[in-house]
Amino acid sequence: SRAVSTAVEHLLERPELDLVYGAFRYVDQEGRPLGSPIQPQEFDLASLRRYNFVPPHSTFLRSRLLTEDGLWLDPELRFAGDWDWFLRMALAGKRFGRVNAVLSDFRRHRDSKTSTIGWGPRLSEWRRICRRNGASFPVLVLYESVLMPLWRRWTGNRLAT
Repeated sequence: SRAVSTAVEHLLERPELDLVYGAFRYVDQEGRPLGSPIQPQEFDLASLRRYNFVPPHSTFLRSRLLTEDGLWLDPELRFAGDWDWFLRMALAGKRFGRVNAVLSDFRRHRDSKTSTIGWGPRLSEWRRICRRNGASFPVLVLYESVLMPLWRRWTGNRLAT
């Protein structure tokens, strides 16, 4: 795979960007693709405050975000820490860029953390992240539990570009 070199090339070509993210594929337990690649939307802070459209497994960032800016993941968050992290980076003025390439595979299986956690822990973390970052908890719940599942079903898992 050329994921790392593709992301690095994009960051070299666009020095104004702090991090880049790209498309990904869902794969089954054996690594077989499940449908078409998911191309996330262009970056928009208002959209990010509603739900996390930035795929963490397809995201690459400049090391200075950690070493100089101290923008680390919150180790207390177990399920939605990536969304919190992206919101904090965006609110700190960091610039996101989308790469039009598949940068990762995301394995789906019934024993994954995503599949096995209940609504209680999710809601608790979402509420905390919304308070911390000025996002609307009811809007997030609406997007995550109703709108995005309907959109994925209607489009066959592809997100809007």
